[in-house]
Amino acid sequence: MRGCRIIIPKSHQAEMLNQIHEGHLGITKCRARARCSVYWSGISKVIEEKIKSCTACIQESSNRHQPLIPTSFPERPWEVLGLDLFKYKNSWYLLISDYY
Repeated sequence: MRGCRIIIPKSHQAEMLNQIHEGHLGITKCRARARCSVYWSGISKVIEEKIKSCTACIQESSNRHQPLIPTSFPERPWEVLGLDLFKYKNSWYLLISDYY
């Protein structure tokens, strides 16, 4: 053990790396996931190399940036509304926002 983390022997590091990377979460989230439970020397660099060489991660990171599409300002109240339905403490709420 290293603190509350399990030290992974070299023979099982590749398997653990695949489990850490399973959701294609990106470098930061995979490192955070590993920090919670496992350790081996150089784990941070290994995670970074794995994600930088993963085609799914590369494709996902390049598709994130989309331009904002501006909307025109409404001319009168209640002309354009935003709605959201959400649950909070076992009760459902409808949030209505007037863009005016």
